Amino acid sequence: MNFVVAPASDHASGLNLEGLVDYINKKTNFKINLILCKDYNEAIEALIQGKAQIGWLGPYAYLEASRSGAIEQFAIGLPKGKKTTNYQSVFIVRQDSTITSLEKIKNTRLIIGDHHSTSGYAVPKQVLSEVGINIDNENEFKEVIKSNTHDEAIRDIIEGRADVAPVSSVNLEENIRSGNLDPAQIRIIHRSKDIPGAPLVF
Repeated sequence: MNFVVAPASDHASGLNLEGLVDYINKKTNFKINLILCKDYNEAIEALIQGKAQIGWLGPYAYLEASRSGAIEQFAIGLPKGKKTTNYQSVFIVRQDSTITSLEKIKNTRLIIGDHHSTSGYAVPKQVLSEVGINIDNENEFKEVIKSNTHDEAIRDIIEGRADVAPVSSVNLEENIRSGNLDPAQIRIIHRSKDIPGAPLVF
């Protein structure tokens, strides 16, 4: 049985999906293979085509994929230490950045995620439209940088390759918890409303 994972993080261990697979393998007669996909489309297509039997997708990717009628949600993981599955899209900048609000994102170097990413693209597109910024119009920015994962976007901000990035609050907190990020290095200029947790699907 194949379990495909959309690329929200560089490491499945940060999501504790490896632990979930180990637990299921020990408790059942199934052998589950964890497959880290290069993008959301790869994960979605594997599920639709029957090459994978279980998947972990973001909420927006699931909404898009479920229109085929071939995919259903069966669970949502609760992060350790959390009382809710909800999370947010947070716009981060370096601590020394002059950007203080969404309105000041125009003419900056913006990172966006995969178009199936909820917190890296879909929600940021909505909140930026509310302040008159079209995330799909690259002429409104100095540069638009595509990121494969939230972890990559966070590194690009810290290392000065971009000015602002919307990322998942779950991934931001995991980077801080694991010691990969000093919270003093970044500043959050916007936090979205709660987003339902990423579902497990079959």
